[in-house]
Amino acid sequence: MKRIWPILAVLILLLAACGPQEPTESPTEALNQFLTYMKQGKYAEADEYVYAKDGDTPLSDNLQSFDGGNRAFVDKLQAFEFETTDETTANDQTTVTVKSTNINMIPVFADVMSELTALIMSDPRVQQFDDEQMMQFVNDMLAEKTASMQRQDELETVEREFPVTMIRDKGKWKVDMDNEELVMMLTGNIFKSGEAQETNGSDE
Repeated sequence: MKRIWPILAVLILLLAACGPQEPTESPTEALNQFLTYMKQGKYAEADEYVYAKDGDTPLSDNLQSFDGGNRAFVDKLQAFEFETTDETTANDQTTVTVKSTNINMIPVFADVMSELTALIMSDPRVQQFDDEQMMQFVNDMLAEKTASMQRQDELETVEREFPVTMIRDKGKWKVDMDNEELVMMLTGNIFKSGEAQETNGSDE
């Protein structure tokens, strides 16, 4: 009988190790880390904190292209400030409140899209661009327009307070990106829930 106890103890430890994993970070800590990685432009690391649904494109794939040669524009997207406050948990979901300030980049984006549309209609050189050339051309336009508006002190900030849902997934708290306010904060108000806003220069 004495020999059985050590075996049972080992089995109990093994069963405990195979049980559900408890997150090493709290929901607020995980959200803080995600937002910090976003500010640093570490999109692959931020991806690890995103709750991915079937068919979702990785966050890093959506954002990495901006970093190619467009630091002036991206720096403004990453210039948001945030504070996480209240945390409310129910089952495997937690809601964390975020207070944030970000630069409104809609006027930059709207002006560039307007100019680009006119060039596509009238400039044969632009009409012949392949995808890579067009992306670089747009990046250059965004960078130039951002720098111009900054020099003229025309970039305004937006303050908001909103809840973020954190979902426990595979032993880790992850961010539910199906959140209009969060997406707008991270993209300078240009996008909301995966779609571009109306580029009329106003903040909806």
